[in-house]
Amino acid sequence: IMFPPDYIENTSERMNFYRRINNAKDEVELNTIRAELTDRFGTIPEKAEDLFNIVECRWLAAKKGIDRITLKNNKMTGYFSPNLPNSYYESDVFGKILDYIQLHPYTCQLTEKNGKHLFIINKITNVTELLLILRSI
Repeated sequence: IMFPPDYIENTSERMNFYRRINNAKDEVELNTIRAELTDRFGTIPEKAEDLFNIVECRWLAAKKGIDRITLKNNKMTGYFSPNLPNSYYESDVFGKILDYIQLHPYTCQLTEKNGKHLFIINKITNVTELLLILRSI
């Protein structure tokens, strides 16, 4: 997911915005970057909005104990942090993940691969859909 080259023509400036978006710490910072982009370059292209949505997905996943997510071939794989205490698995946060899986048994699963705990959601067609799901859990 990238800015179209004709939106931000200067490559180093485009790379700087990628870094800033990726390193944003909160919604206020993301909105500041959005406003700057709109002010300088016009309306942000629809596909480029996914850059912002990806960052928010990462934040939401982290709050749920997931330290890495991938979205490939219509499948989200969330990798639980290996340093989670046992009490996490008895927490309300984990309980909400289990509730979501129980409501969507044909598209979701918890599994383990190479000693890593994974949360998988199938049939995710785009970043916006993933963001809505993570917000709902």
